[in-house]
Amino acid sequence: MRYSQIIDAIHEIQPKSILEVGTWNGHRAVSMCEIALKYDLNVSYLGFDLFEEADAETDAYELNVKAHNSKQSVKEMLERNLPSVTVNLVRGNTNDTLKGFKGRYDFAFIDGGHSVDTIINDGDNTSHIPFRLFDDYYIPDKQGRCPDLTKYGCNSYIESLDRNLYDVTILEKADPIKQGGFTQLVKVIIK
Repeated sequence: MRYSQIIDAIHEIQPKSILEVGTWNGHRAVSMCEIALKYDLNVSYLGFDLFEEADAETDAYELNVKAHNSKQSVKEMLERNLPSVTVNLVRGNTNDTLKGFKGRYDFAFIDGGHSVDTIINDGDNTSHIPFRLFDDYYIPDKQGRCPDLTKYGCNSYIESLDRNLYDVTILEKADPIKQGGFTQLVKVIIK
């Protein structure tokens, strides 16, 4: 349910350049770029992911439950489905590959690792991008269940943002988490 709000954001800002942390299988990239192409025919996409470098250890640390995909298979799928989009993929841990990133992009979707440390890294290194959406803002369910916010989720990063510099909006739609609690998206816009 919450992911429909990504498409709403693409319609809202009509980006020419999209950055995604957590490309996974590339299907979300296709959805975002297809909408962006309705507004401009010169769209570029940059995606970061562990791809085949992911393993049981990174899955446990980042609270990942999704299957792993190879960079090559995702690249081929993106090029097949988005022939007019300039596609670049970066394989590796964003704690390394995103360090000092200064690329100019209109929009970023941050949904890579779920550990607080990784989300802080990803947020800090994309802080110059004018419009960002963060996944994994966790809230408790009626039984009070929620992931451990000292270890997982973007909550602490979002709460640390200077509201004099950023407009921050926790978006309304929430999806249940298998282990308990809900997850939402957060919109962060540079003022």
